[in-house]
Amino acid sequence: MARLISRLSAISVKTGAALPFFSWSLSPHSSDTSPPPNPPQEISFVNAVGNADTQDLRHLISTQARADGKNVFFMGEHHQQPRVLAAQMTILDELIKVGKSMARPVVVVTEQFNILQQGMLDRFGAFEDMDGGAGDTNPSERDAAMKLMDDYTEDEMGEGFDVTHYMPLLLLARESRVRLLGGFPPRAWARIVSKEGSEALRTQHGNELKKAGFDRWEDLYGSKEHAAYIRSLVKGEAPRLSMDEDNETAGDTQKGLYPAQAFKDAMLAFVIDEQMQRPNNKSPLVLVITGSGHCEYGFGAPERMRATTRSQTSIVTCKSIEESTVWKGEDWGQVDRMDDRIIADAIFIYDHV
Repeated sequence: MARLISRLSAISVKTGAALPFFSWSLSPHSSDTSPPPNPPQEISFVNAVGNADTQDLRHLISTQARADGKNVFFMGEHHQQPRVLAAQMTILDELIKVGKSMARPVVVVTEQFNILQQGMLDRFGAFEDMDGGAGDTNPSERDAAMKLMDDYTEDEMGEGFDVTHYMPLLLLARESRVRLLGGFPPRAWARIVSKEGSEALRTQHGNELKKAGFDRWEDLYGSKEHAAYIRSLVKGEAPRLSMDEDNETAGDTQKGLYPAQAFKDAMLAFVIDEQMQRPNNKSPLVLVITGSGHCEYGFGAPERMRATTRSQTSIVTCKSIEESTVWKGEDWGQVDRMDDRIIADAIFIYDHV
């Protein structure tokens, strides 16, 4: 993996005050529910960040970790894109170097594996032997990769990702003794929340949740702003705030699209916090690999973390030239509003494959 990393070309990202802010097609401070006079305009993301600063990704990560006090690094991806994988490997490699110089461990938390799949990740990383015990054995790179892919494919609680795509990143972590952690609840659990509600999940999977230590049910209730963002991703339209009570965010049933998404975000935040609160050790540098919808604008997992503040969190999000747009509304980019949020600390723009 070290040889592969050295062949990766330098990656540039967009940073600075010129990055887009999340804006609404209906002001949350207004009681007027009529459509805005000038509908939001869909514009190219490349044009939207044209005036932003350009930085080398390695330099940015190193500066954030060494000088800016960043501890948790979100890489909001569009799943299974080769150029995005290269950026992720660049961030991990830089964090490994910084971690060694600062005597801090590095861990990777991934959406691609759920919390019930931790055993297979530990076996892959040689934190356990192939029989599941605390092991002294160290299987070969090929054997470990094949075993992980077989385990993942055969697991009924699998997450459905192509592990082959992520294998270079996983092998880089393994080679450097970076522990990999499953960060999401099983998809089947999220479906229960969506269709039946959180109480049904607690009834059906209470023992597993208790064993994991998860107790953040209040995080399934979220803000109207976050719900508007999630709806905009699903529907492919401008984010629009609802002026009436929205059962997705405030209802007693805690079921539907939004609570299911919030459950994933809450579990991811919980897993990260568990690492940042580890006793008798320096807190690690945490790289989080997840979909951009779970971290952009500081929504999702970042706002649900307890052990790390936003100022200690770095968010890098990925946008494809071909597929990405932003919605430029009447209030776009006005930073004096309390509900305006910058999209990320940096944006990696890549050619879609």
